Amino acid sequence: MIQRMQTKALPENAQDYRHPSYVRHRLSDIIMAVFFATLSSANEWAEIESFATKKEAWLRRYLELPYGIPTDDTYRIVAGNIYIGHFPCHCEAFS
Repeated sequence: MIQRMQTKALPENAQDYRHPSYVRHRLSDIIMAVFFATLSSANEWAEIESFATKKEAWLRRYLELPYGIPTDDTYRIVAGNIYIGHFPCHCEAFS
């Protein structure tokens, strides 16, 4: 079983480039929701939002989600501004 700390450890170190006045959802929650939705074959932002909405109770076991589920626009904007160079170094953690 995946522990809460394990799921949060990988995205917690990702640089958050969002302006603080525009931040509502935790970056680590957004990253992990996208990761879980992608594992479930979601490949569009609306599908990711739909997955997260349907699985919200399950996601809350691993993520904080203090303001609920982000919208598809939030996923798209945040993902478009993440420095992806942070993630390849963490692929070993899943092998």
